Amino acid sequence: MTSALYYKEHYYLIPKEYSDYNAFVSTLSSHKLPTEIKLDELSENAGTYGYVQKGVSFAPYFIEGSHLSGQSVIIDDLKKLYPVDVEILPQEEYNHRLREVICKFCPGCKAYKPLTSNVRSLNGHFNEISLDSICFIRYETNPSPRYFLSLLRMSGGLWSHIPPVEETKEESLHSDLKEWMYLKYDKVAFSKEEKMLLSVFYKESFITSVLTELLSDYIKSWLYFTQLRIKNEGKSTFTEEDVLKVLSGDNTEKFRKECKRYGISIGALKHNPEGQAEIESSLADCVLHNLFYPICKTENMIYYLFTDTPICLKELHFRFPMLEKMGTELTVYSQNDVRKYTINRKMPYVVM
Repeated sequence: MTSALYYKEHYYLIPKEYSDYNAFVSTLSSHKLPTEIKLDELSENAGTYGYVQKGVSFAPYFIEGSHLSGQSVIIDDLKKLYPVDVEILPQEEYNHRLREVICKFCPGCKAYKPLTSNVRSLNGHFNEISLDSICFIRYETNPSPRYFLSLLRMSGGLWSHIPPVEETKEESLHSDLKEWMYLKYDKVAFSKEEKMLLSVFYKESFITSVLTELLSDYIKSWLYFTQLRIKNEGKSTFTEEDVLKVLSGDNTEKFRKECKRYGISIGALKHNPEGQAEIESSLADCVLHNLFYPICKTENMIYYLFTDTPICLKELHFRFPMLEKMGTELTVYSQNDVRKYTINRKMPYVVM
C-alpha cells in the first residue's frame, strides 16, 4: 500500500520529500491558504481504449505510469484533505489479479462470459470491478431494460426534431414523450402566453413529478438548440414524508414497478450533519450531469433519485475517503430490493 490523499474528487500521491500524510499536512498548515502546489494525480482513466485497455482501473487501485504528473492544485481548506491508502501496480500484475477476481466473483452474473487466455477478454472489466471484488454492475436477476439517464441523453434527438410550434400538435408531442421517455400524462397543453411552454397534467404521482422536474431541468440546462420548456403542473417540491410514503406499505410494489419501467432507484444518504455541505458540493457535478437528482433533505439525510444506479454507486465509492469520514451510510431502494451500504473502501451492504 502507498499513502496518498483525497482532495475534492481527486486522488494524489504525497510528494516524496514527505515521510507520510501527517508530515505533508503539517507543512501545509504553516502556509497561508489558499496555496498552490504541484502534485501527481492518480487517475482511473489515464489509459487507452485500444485492442487491450491499458491504464484503466478502479480506485483505490491504480496502474503504474497512469498518473498525471505535476498537476497544479490549489489547497484552500485543510479539512477537505483526507488520507487514503492506495495500491499502484504494474499493468501485468493488475491484469493477473483482476483475472483472479473475475474468475472467483463473476460467475452467476447474467452478464458473465468466461474469460479466455487472451488478455483482451479483460476489456470492460477494468472500470467495473475492483481488486476488492466490488462490482456495481453485477445482476443475478433480469435488470431494468433501460436507465433513465440514457433516456435523457437520447432524448436530444426528440427535441431537435420538434417542428415550429405552429406545426406541433400537443397529442403528437405527448405520444413522443411516452415513446422516448416512457412518461405518460393525463393531458399536455401549450401555454397560451408562451407558445413553447408545454404544461403537463396528471393525477398525483410522486415518481412522475420527480422525473418531470428532472426532464424540465435537463432541457433548460443542456438543450440549447430548443426553445421548448416543460412546466410541471403536478407537485414540484418534495419532503421526506413524500419519499417515505412512496417507499413503504402498500406503495412498495408500485414503486418497484416504476423503478423497472424507468430504470431508476432512490438513494437515501445518511450522514453526520456537519458534513452535509461538503457532500452536496462533492456530488454537485453528478447532479449537474443528471446522474443524481436531489429530491429533498433533512439535517442528516439527503434523498436522491439515481438515474443510473451502478454508476451512482461507483461515484459514491470513488468518494469513500471523504464520505467515510462523514459517517455516511446509503440505503438504495430499487426494483428488486432494499440494500444498506456502509460507504468505505469495500462498500459492504446488507439486504433489508
